[in-house]
Amino acid sequence: MTANRVSTTSAPGTEQYETFYSAHRGKRISRVMYDYRDTDNELFSCVAPTLA
Repeated sequence: MTANRVSTTSAPGTEQYETFYSAHRGKRISRVMYDYRDTDNELFSCVAPTLA
């Protein structure tokens, strides 16, 4: 989904997401990175605990 920390979501109207793990206070927690490129070619990206 990313190459050199740059989103690979390039076609307008597409979305991608991936789950990854990070550490917080010694605990392993899962996070979801979500990218959406709208029809105006603007990228929306966020990281959250769940996709919901």
